[in-house]
Amino acid sequence: MGVGYSRGAMQPYVPPKPGYRSGAGRLGGVLARGGRSILNLLPRQAYTVQMGQARIGRRRVFLVNAPETVRSVLVTDAQHYPKHHYIEDILRPLIGVSLFNANGADWAQQRRLVDQAFAAANLRRAFPLMRAAVDDLLDRLARRDAREPWPADVAMAHVTADIIFRTILSTPLAPEPAQQVHDAFRSYQENAQRVMALSALHLPTWLHRWRCRQMGARIRASFAPLVHARYAAVARGEADLPQDMLAALIAARDPDTGARLSAAQAVDQVATLFLAGHETSASTLAWALYLLACQPELQQQVRDEVAAAWGDRAPEFGDTRHLALTQDVFKETLRLYPPIAFYLREAAEAGRCLRDKPVAQGDMVAVSPWIVHRHEGLWAQPDVFDPCRFRTEAGLASARGAYLPFGMGPRACPGAAFATQESLLLLAQIVRRFRIETVAGAVPVPVARLTLRALGGVRLCLRPVRSPSGVPQA
Repeated sequence: MGVGYSRGAMQPYVPPKPGYRSGAGRLGGVLARGGRSILNLLPRQAYTVQMGQARIGRRRVFLVNAPETVRSVLVTDAQHYPKHHYIEDILRPLIGVSLFNANGADWAQQRRLVDQAFAAANLRRAFPLMRAAVDDLLDRLARRDAREPWPADVAMAHVTADIIFRTILSTPLAPEPAQQVHDAFRSYQENAQRVMALSALHLPTWLHRWRCRQMGARIRASFAPLVHARYAAVARGEADLPQDMLAALIAARDPDTGARLSAAQAVDQVATLFLAGHETSASTLAWALYLLACQPELQQQVRDEVAAAWGDRAPEFGDTRHLALTQDVFKETLRLYPPIAFYLREAAEAGRCLRDKPVAQGDMVAVSPWIVHRHEGLWAQPDVFDPCRFRTEAGLASARGAYLPFGMGPRACPGAAFATQESLLLLAQIVRRFRIETVAGAVPVPVARLTLRALGGVRLCLRPVRSPSGVPQA
């Protein structure tokens, strides 16, 4: 169980959160520059009601918070609440119609194929590749000027993208193309947000859609040639090809139909895995590092836990299971800053009800991990960063009914275990080598786009820590 977590004399810490909407708040404000997002438009009541109802333009929206109603929408009645067509529309330039945004029989077949690939490319096989990418990150950090602020969000985007490239495509991702992908994702998200807001207001979206297509093509160009080259190598019967996630995707067959993924479909699935596997993890890791920087005593306890569990040796597969406090920090970061802030669903038919309220076909139904995780009726001190809550009866009860960073039901994230393993490894290794400190005046502001990001990035300071022998570890 590690060295344990002690609150000691630490004061309750409330990390950054947008303020509540004023009476002048309008959807159009999301279109303004300066980082406004849907989080800025939420009233205080959103964090207290069991279910809210509103209109966005001419569209009726149900905001579902009560655990039993959330479970109905995402689990027991999931077939009646498919993903909203906005999601398929806005993500098509990036991921086509693949696992994340498909619906119905098309989604079901893709899920069967991707599940096979995850089973074949298991965590034990992926761990050495993750560790190699993390080691390369540590080498880069050891060479940087410790006096300069460190862009943690950019670094986490690079290393998580590198992990995806190694585990899916058996090739590392160099810093320059990683930066290009990071910049393209940022632009894609900004323009996607504007498309969704303009669509709700029935205003023209062509300019921002064009930009999304440009950025989507730029991101896909970083890996599509590798996918097509591998398909061609398989078709030629080449031997000794890498046995990675792409190989598992190519080998997968639908047990019901015998169907397999074409090269074009595999590119879409790799794009989905890339989006889900690097963008969401990078966001969570950047927030976790910031939270640890704001709590030096807790950070030291994490460092002590890693030292007690691993000593001076390199981590091996399964070692992260022994980092109980690090796991709690990760879970609490996911609670406060879930990488997907809103799950948008659409009522597929008329005649259904949510909490005795009739729902019409086409109504939007939103389940928000951001709101559910901070709901005043579901969590004690919901805005306080407190990893210890997961070791209390009340916290565990809240987590059972109101904790969904990876979704739930048939559309729960298939890569949750992968994301957890890489995130714990990264947090442990960075804290093990470096003391993380805040930068004066650099307070990140959360904005909800396709994923939850920090406006302006997350800037921190890294100072090498010394081993018990007095030798710097980095």
